[in-house]
Amino acid sequence: MKSNYSTPKYVPRVSIIAAALATLLTTAASAHADPLALWNIVNGKCVTDWQANHLPAPCLQVDTNGGVAILKDLVGAAQLLAIPTHRITGIEDPQLLAGDAPDLFGAAWDSRHFVFDKLRKEMPRDALGLAINSPLSRSQNQAHVHVDCLKADVRDELAKRAATMEQGWSKEPWDIGGNSYEALRIDGSDLHGANLFKRVDEKLKGEGQSITTATIFIGGETFDGGKEGFLLLTASANLITGYLAHAEDLLDHDCAIAKD
Repeated sequence: MKSNYSTPKYVPRVSIIAAALATLLTTAASAHADPLALWNIVNGKCVTDWQANHLPAPCLQVDTNGGVAILKDLVGAAQLLAIPTHRITGIEDPQLLAGDAPDLFGAAWDSRHFVFDKLRKEMPRDALGLAINSPLSRSQNQAHVHVDCLKADVRDELAKRAATMEQGWSKEPWDIGGNSYEALRIDGSDLHGANLFKRVDEKLKGEGQSITTATIFIGGETFDGGKEGFLLLTASANLITGYLAHAEDLLDHDCAIAKD
């Protein structure tokens, strides 16, 4: 859901950023009449239906204990959204850094069987990815993780890098899909308990950046020796260059690789 400046030298950079941010947020607000549409669906329909009838409709799944609902997005052949069942605005919301935060990425990865159902075929782990966009490049003000197929060139590039990726964060940023990302190797077959929002927050803070304007992408991978795991990519928005931190661009909502 997608939601470049020449300036006089005497204008402070912080003023440039503030003005650009205000313009972007105003434009986004006017372009999307209901930024709480997802929240209204999950809170007003899915959770209500689950509590009253033990049915998740119109969601595919509601887990009130875990605090995450799974909804089929209107866009795409099989795209899903993993959405908190209580009010969390997005990646900038400090609730996602709390110890009792909903396990959004864990639930999102577990929901991939719904993608397989929509595609009528099971896909390998390196064909799928998760993404949460920055507040500057989204249309909804309820946190949501996109679950979908990867673009073929992204899958190939990540597989190549996974072959030599060591534990922890990469020593240098990676250029993936035309943008620069910090990369983290995560071992394990699932993402439960990985505490990824906190790990990204700590990494970006250490580099003078902020998770409040960041995007996160996670792709399934298999590392040396057949070890299952994931590659996480993250970057903060840069209003000077015009980069708005939209890792959803690495996903393919048409899921062309499912047709190979």
